Formats: sequence, structure tokens, C-alpha cells
Amino acid sequence: MGVSLAAQQQEAPAPVAPKAPLVARPFSAQPLQRYDVLDSPEAADKKTPDTSAVVGDEPKRGADRLVTFLCRLFAVEAGGRGQGYVRTLQQGLLLARLPQPQMDVFNSAYEQLKVEEPIHARLQCSVLKLPAKVAAEHGVVPDKVVLVEQDTVVALSRTAQGGGALLNLPELELAPLWAANVSGSVGKKEVQRYALRAEMVPVQADQVALALDLTRTAAPVAGAAKVGAVTLIAKTATFAKGQTWIACAVEGEQATLLVVRVGELANKPLVERR
Repeated sequence: MGVSLAAQQQEAPAPVAPKAPLVARPFSAQPLQRYDVLDSPEAADKKTPDTSAVVGDEPKRGADRLVTFLCRLFAVEAGGRGQGYVRTLQQGLLLARLPQPQMDVFNSAYEQLKVEEPIHARLQCSVLKLPAKVAAEHGVVPDKVVLVEQDTVVALSRTAQGGGALLNLPELELAPLWAANVSGSVGKKEVQRYALRAEMVPVQADQVALALDLTRTAAPVAGAAKVGAVTLIAKTATFAKGQTWIACAVEGEQATLLVVRVGELANKPLVERR
């Protein structure tokens, strides 16, 4: 007795999705020991040469920092065991299971962090406040980090100066896995303070991945309840030298834009050790 084609199709086993590649890499932070895993240049300046090798002496600390960064970049779970994760094992061993495009980035970043003088980045950052409608007309919308040309930045900056707000933050220099913070204020009657935290990992000789967090705090007003910091933007993106990206947050009809330009990439120390 024959079996119908439909029955054959029903009995056929479902295809098994291929597993994402798995790789384990030993993480040695020796090339990074001169920079340490610190949150400010001021903290680094207080370190003496004989106590500056904290990351090299404790590779797991540097590995944990890298895992946190990469999980955010790839939007995967830090301690998971599913199809996508990056996590640490004993003695700073990195274990990653990622789709091939992300695995390529992981492997490339790993190699970049091993070089004697890893990539450093210099950033120019600005905060703009303007109508959300104007931002959208230039393709700048929430939930996206948009690569833009310089003429777009000029046009948006003119709009912000004409009736919104424009804040040029102090220039940032970033070493790998080194979080840096800058801030500034705008307004006269209603002062608002913006703080940017940036962290960087090199992924190619000419590319870096950045994690950017922008918060806003209103100045205290007499008789009013204290208002805490509001996180406006929390994004990751991969930048090449000379590129300008914009991230956006919208509140009602107003948009807050974070404009970031990678002005320089170079193999040089951020902090000269004494």
C-alpha cells in the first residue's frame, strides 16, 4: 500500500537549526595594565607604577568588564547557555556562542585587545534640543543610531540654536574598557545638566565599538522635591574614524539628540604613567 506525498511530508523530521559557533579564549589583560579598569583619568593619575597592573594581575576583572560590554553590544545574555551568550569561566577564560557575524566581531575585538598598544579613540560630542518633527525630517528617530553627514549636523545645530538648546560637551579620549564621564549644563531660568558616560572596545584597526549613556538632571528648585537623573539615551554602535552618529530620545514634541563624532583613532596611551 502506497503512502501519499502529504503523509510523507508530515512524517519528515523538522530541520534542525544549526547551532551558533562556540569559541573559548583565554583573556589576558597584560596590554591593558597601564590603563587599568578605572572610571576616571583622575583615579588613574593617583595610581603609582607599581600598583597600576590591577587588570593584568586579575584578568577575570577585565574579562568581566569585556563580557558586560559585548553582551550589551550584541544584545545577548551574560551568563546564559542558549544560542547567544558571552560569559567568563575560571581564570578569566572567555566563552562565547554567537551567530557568525557577531563571532567575527568578538574574535576581532579579542585580537585588538592583545596588541601592545591597542586603539584609543577621541570623541567630540554634543547635545541638541529641538522639535522632534525636525529631527524626523532628517531621518533621526528614537531607537536607532543614525549615521549622518556633516551638513545634517550643521542644519540640526542651527535649529537647536534658533529656539532649542545646544551643548558642546568636553572632548573625550577613551582607552579600551575605560569608562569616561563628561557633563555640561544648558539653560538660564531652568538649568538642566547632561552627563555622558562612554566606554570603548576596539573591533578593528580602524573601528571601535562604543557604549553611550546620556542622562539629564534638572537643577534643584527651592521648595520643590529633588528630581533624580533621567536616562535619555543608552546605545551601542560601531564607529569608524571621521564618522558622525546621532542617537535620539523624544519626549512629547521635543527631541534630545546626542551627536557623536570619532575625531581620531590612534595606537597611543591615554594616560602617561609616571
